[in-house]
Amino acid sequence: IAEVPCVVVNVQRGGPSTGLPTSPAQGEIYQSKYGSHGDRGAIVLTPSSVPECFRLAVRCVNLSEKYMMPVILLMDEIVGHMREAIDLEEESVSLKKELKEICGRDVIHTIEEAEPLGPKIVLDALIISPCTGNTLSKLANGITDTPVTMAAKAHLRADRPLIISLSSNDALSANLKNIAVMLEKKCVYFVPMKQDDPINKPHSLSADFDEIPSALDAALAGKQLRKLFI
Repeated sequence: IAEVPCVVVNVQRGGPSTGLPTSPAQGEIYQSKYGSHGDRGAIVLTPSSVPECFRLAVRCVNLSEKYMMPVILLMDEIVGHMREAIDLEEESVSLKKELKEICGRDVIHTIEEAEPLGPKIVLDALIISPCTGNTLSKLANGITDTPVTMAAKAHLRADRPLIISLSSNDALSANLKNIAVMLEKKCVYFVPMKQDDPINKPHSLSADFDEIPSALDAALAGKQLRKLFI
């Protein structure tokens, strides 16, 4: 298994014969969901409206990257030809509400809201996942122009563990020195990393996201989870 994340969008319709391209069809549901030899599961999401297409497309990407496998966004011809306005502000409010229900607190999404972390709002630990190369560079050089970097700076003032789950295409080139800089900092720990595609992306490193719980436990004990590079 290649473990390659991707999203396949399949708009079901009839065959190419005259008249059928505009006819709705749902004949590929079983093929999409059960079309394997049974040695793997399949993730198939089926939107029933234009707003659901937007929401589920985002979810497809997240699920694909989480489980490192193809995810199918399956709809029929009727939904594929619909046009409808999407209230992105409403979608944002819906996402924030969902995150609040999961976390039990409001989402911190501004620099001003992130600054009290550490001195006033003490966290057991802070995990940045995924941490991009750009964010890593800013952390290493003390730049706090985003809510994430400000949260990390404020959190470290309380001498609590910061866990970095890196995903960067230049980790073994321009960002390699920044990894070294952060490793020398007090209370900073990394999730073990590996080369996700040594042939086509020789400078890229990506954290093993399955190791985040173990890296968190080790950081809370004041230790860096080993091996760092796997």
